[in-house]
Amino acid sequence: MKKIFVIICAFCSLTVNAQTFKEFLSDVDYNLSVGLSWSQCGKEYDNQKFGIAFGIDAQKPILHFPNESSTVYGLVGLHYDTKGGKNTNEFFESLENEDATISASHLKIPLRAGFSYQFKKISLFVDMGPYLSMKLSDNGNEYVEMSSTEFGYGGTLGIKFKKFAFSMGVDNGLSNFATMKENDVKMKNTTSHMDFRWTF
Repeated sequence: MKKIFVIICAFCSLTVNAQTFKEFLSDVDYNLSVGLSWSQCGKEYDNQKFGIAFGIDAQKPILHFPNESSTVYGLVGLHYDTKGGKNTNEFFESLENEDATISASHLKIPLRAGFSYQFKKISLFVDMGPYLSMKLSDNGNEYVEMSSTEFGYGGTLGIKFKKFAFSMGVDNGLSNFATMKENDVKMKNTTSHMDFRWTF
């Protein structure tokens, strides 16, 4: 009898938790994004390296203001991004190989807090927060050692019309993105991006 009671209690608890989780997800929006990125890496690779970026975000309202036009939201995402830079040194430019460029593909997890304001037909939004980035692959050369992970902070500013949005933003690395092997110089990465989004 006691076992049956425990099973019933466990079942009721799971049902309540599932319902609570369902309610939590009921007002979550998902954003698909695709766009371009351009990055540079320290003083050594300070020329822009262009790449592609795409990903998905889960966005949930946290607070609605009384005027119903302003909203504070939280966002977490999973993004593919390319980072790196080009070296403008004459020695590297004279080489016939790709040592003048470093590039790495990263899987980025941003965690943001944002604010949006709704006008009649459009809304403006801004968000910022930290990110963690993990390297998937790289084209590092004999002069540079690429780090396997990177963390930093970033921000985005955008405009939205119905389910479509356009945004621009910047990610600033706080940890070392790459290291020059010869003199042990640490390099941090800065990546700018321009994205188109679709909310579903």
